[in-house]
Amino acid sequence: MFDNQTLILKISLRSTIKRTRCWSVSDLPPISGSLFGQPLSNTHPICRRYRILAQFFMNISHQLLQTFLPLPQSPEILAEQLTNLGLAVDGYHTYESLKGGLTGVVVGKIITCQKHPNADRLSLTTVDLGTPDHKQIVCGAPNVAAGQTVLVATVGSKLYPSKGDVLEIKKSKIRGELSEGMICAADELGLSDDHSGIIILDDQLEAGTPAAEVFKIYRDTIFEIDLTPNRSDATSHYGVARDLAAYQLIHDGENIGFTPWLSEEIKQSNNDHLVEVIVEDTIACPRYSGISISGVRIKESPDWLKDRLKAIGVRPISNVVDITNWILHMYGQPLHAFDLDKIKGRTIRVKKLRGGTRFITLDGIDRSLYADDLIICDGDSQPLCIAGVFGGLSSGISDTTTNLFLESAHFSASSVRRTSMKHTLRTDAATRFEKGTDPNITVKALKVAATLIVELAGGYISSEVVDVYDHPVLPAEVEIYFDKVRSVIGQSISDAEIRNILSALDMPVIAESPGMVKITVPTNKSDVKREIDVIEEILRIHGFNAVPMPPKMEVSFAISSDSSKKLVFKEDISTHLGNLGFNEIMGLSLMESRIVLASGYENGNLVFINNTSNVNLDIMRPDILRSGMQSIQFNQNRQQGSLKLFEFGSTYRTSPGAAWPFVESAELAIFIYGQLEKEHWGIKPGKQGFYYLKGLVEQLLLKWQISIFETTEVQSPDFEYGIEIKLKETLLIVYGKIDDKLARHFDLKSELYFAKINWVEIYKINSLQNRNKIQVPGKFPGVRRDLAIVVDKTVSWEQVTAALNSQKIPHLQSFDLFDVFENEERIGKAKKSLAISLIFENQNQTLKESDLDLSIEQINKSLREKIGAIGR
Repeated sequence: MFDNQTLILKISLRSTIKRTRCWSVSDLPPISGSLFGQPLSNTHPICRRYRILAQFFMNISHQLLQTFLPLPQSPEILAEQLTNLGLAVDGYHTYESLKGGLTGVVVGKIITCQKHPNADRLSLTTVDLGTPDHKQIVCGAPNVAAGQTVLVATVGSKLYPSKGDVLEIKKSKIRGELSEGMICAADELGLSDDHSGIIILDDQLEAGTPAAEVFKIYRDTIFEIDLTPNRSDATSHYGVARDLAAYQLIHDGENIGFTPWLSEEIKQSNNDHLVEVIVEDTIACPRYSGISISGVRIKESPDWLKDRLKAIGVRPISNVVDITNWILHMYGQPLHAFDLDKIKGRTIRVKKLRGGTRFITLDGIDRSLYADDLIICDGDSQPLCIAGVFGGLSSGISDTTTNLFLESAHFSASSVRRTSMKHTLRTDAATRFEKGTDPNITVKALKVAATLIVELAGGYISSEVVDVYDHPVLPAEVEIYFDKVRSVIGQSISDAEIRNILSALDMPVIAESPGMVKITVPTNKSDVKREIDVIEEILRIHGFNAVPMPPKMEVSFAISSDSSKKLVFKEDISTHLGNLGFNEIMGLSLMESRIVLASGYENGNLVFINNTSNVNLDIMRPDILRSGMQSIQFNQNRQQGSLKLFEFGSTYRTSPGAAWPFVESAELAIFIYGQLEKEHWGIKPGKQGFYYLKGLVEQLLLKWQISIFETTEVQSPDFEYGIEIKLKETLLIVYGKIDDKLARHFDLKSELYFAKINWVEIYKINSLQNRNKIQVPGKFPGVRRDLAIVVDKTVSWEQVTAALNSQKIPHLQSFDLFDVFENEERIGKAKKSLAISLIFENQNQTLKESDLDLSIEQINKSLREKIGAIGR
């Protein structure tokens, strides 16, 4: 289910508005683009701001599913059932261990073989293919002879050679003689690279026998499933088969049988190689199981195992490794095999090491471990494996391994996720652990794997099962109210059907009372903890498609009056800036602390997060300036040298000691970068400067009816110069030129002018104004008077403004500064002269000189008392 931000995004992208939200001005997506469709895909930078459900893609084998339960349905029906269960099938395909499956290739008996009449190196043969009439085939192989049993590709068949293009066999004439097929060499069938001659088979084979039967081609149907992140129970064939068994029991009314485990018994020969296991961090490793196997021989796996692994996209390596991978995909339990002889002290320690400890992983990379990485160590606390993520180069099994220790553990999902992302090691084991494996199957999976290893690699079990499980994870207990189930699903489901579904899901009732039952939830469903979670499980088995869809749906958005007015206020600003040629951007709320700190950010109030999707984006953005500069850099690198951008966004900082330790601030940012005018031979380009931005800010203040405020010089080191606008103690706007050193840190080539506006506070001020009040132009003329005063050089215009606004001057409508004069000989040392224009007006009558004299006298008095001004 999408959150509100995603819904708003989908709506806004379909709106027809003047401005355009984008990441790159040079590549604006059409407003009509959809969230997941082109040109706006879920990887587009716009969408990165929004939470989009991540998918876990998995290949499910029809053959492996049938290990657990019979599935006579066609692939089409099975795909529909899986999708109805919430296991969305993207598609399915047929896998063949040999491409093409040798379709159309049969066993043939060469009856006659003679020299081709028109070619010295060709032979003319007659071949029995098990049909009433024999076929004439021209063959160029040097080893062809009468009486041989061979493989023949019949007319119409397609061959997939080891090298080269696909061959389609046609009836043709070769050097004037009819040829109705092809006697094949190994490379022509894709069996090997051998092209020395045709394949000679055992004479016991009958003519017409399909070649697929001779070479035992493995065929399977592979379903490509999009698994949502909450389905930790379905990350294996075992979990998917359990769902199918429950679904078919409810919908077909027949218990088709479910065989959960292939083997739970092992034959222990001795206890000579018992490994001591010490778990020092039981939070990150609640359970650790293991067993020793001696006398093994590392070699290639049998074809049946290799075929099943290759069918689901796993590359076979060796018998032991292949078995651990097979258990992973069958039961969802990751295993790891250590070379027992390389475990010092025959002791396993599960612990965390000092940050910076060096460790060489299986891929040969020398890595620096983090302090919070959980590590599997030997008796000397030397690292052997990054727990749940990746093995070590020195401790892994090799061709010379004869004794091994097999690990089957349950690790904390958050611990594995954090380590996996920090080291950018995305392994199959890590993806299972980080979703939540079942802690109560470690020993069962271990026994199945150990039995298979002894069967395929030889050897014997040389220790008892070691199982460190101090605090067993018990099934969750959840109360289910039948009326709540019906209310959430929106459909009448009987109490009996709800009970049947719970039973099919292996959620037994442990207590009950009228209208409700208390059940236990299997530990393989790590996310099912609440009643609403169980209701979702019930709905899955009941069937999403069984819930009727009304022909018409209506949705009402409940928006408070104040929220609605804020949206209108923002839209008004956006439209205004859009009409001035600005583009709206949407920056990420996440940033790299490395970039922020390196760019001179001085405040230590960063909000760090544990970002499991991208470890580099480890903080919430502390200011909107730096994220905007990244957008400008992105555009600049795509030949966009003239940019006018704005963004409504939030910034995040810590607030130690406060009731809530974090502060989120909503801001409006305006960026002006590069040239105002486009390049043209008749126009000399000029840089957009401070006064352009100043005029824009003043225009906005006029639009917002804010005329009383204080201005001071900007104090932030991010600015080379600029202005701060305050109302009392509240900072409303800061704007100016960004310091060149900071701009160069983001590799910006031109000057950048930036304004940050506290639009929320301005909205509050603006909402207090009487927006609907209309001021009728005065019937009587206004009068202008100019006033010249001498003040100290240290006196700012803001102080003059404050002095004039400190008391109500009769008839004074407005004032402004129009000249500044400095001359030590004429006005004195450290003095300056300010020329002020004063506008007076009376709505009811024409002003008299006496009225103006009184007002001017009051103004002079106020300036004299407040700032020490004297008339000039």
